[in-house]
Amino acid sequence: MKEGEFPEIAEIYPGQCIIGDILYMRGGGNTLETCAIAVLTAVMTTSHADWVMIDAGYKTFGSESCINYWDTPGFFWQGKPSYGLVKGRPDLWFGRLSAESSNVYYTDPKASKLRLGERIEIVPNNATLVINMHA
Repeated sequence: MKEGEFPEIAEIYPGQCIIGDILYMRGGGNTLETCAIAVLTAVMTTSHADWVMIDAGYKTFGSESCINYWDTPGFFWQGKPSYGLVKGRPDLWFGRLSAESSNVYYTDPKASKLRLGERIEIVPNNATLVINMHA
């Protein structure tokens, strides 16, 4: 790229572009399939019919909710923003964070239920936060 060729570009973030995450995906920079990072978590509690608890929270994911997309259709589910996407399970909503655990909700009451100890992969909203916390 030659200097002045793209005057509308003031700066770039090559780390986020190369890794890919939900924030970058919402901006049109990548697809879910091209996100190079996901957090492997385990189901800790299945005692509630509408949600499960997993063993990772904001100390793992950060608390990026992509709030600047609040007016985008599908941003909220039952008043909860999403903190990432569960790979292979569009029927699950990663919608509540605590320090060391989180809730993943069933958006479809007929969805197959997760089992205690089952592992799921979550693509984070902000991959650079996850890398920073675990590097």
